Amino acid sequence: MTNREWLGRRLPLWTLVLVGVVLLGVAALLLFLVDSMLVFLAISPLTIVGLYTLAYAGGEWRRRSDQQRDR
Repeated sequence: MTNREWLGRRLPLWTLVLVGVVLLGVAALLLFLVDSMLVFLAISPLTIVGLYTLAYAGGEWRRRSDQQRDR
């Protein structure tokens, strides 16, 4: 079993979406509250991880819907 299969079976899709939205929300909140280069450096990884998590959840949703359609 690959890492992707293990993660997809262990975490429900709503959890992945929630984590992605929370990460993006924290990045946006930091951007509005503090205006400095240090915050920009902190926002970049949060944004990247948040977007990756949402994209991963979208891929999992599509893979699961394709599997149900093939049945």
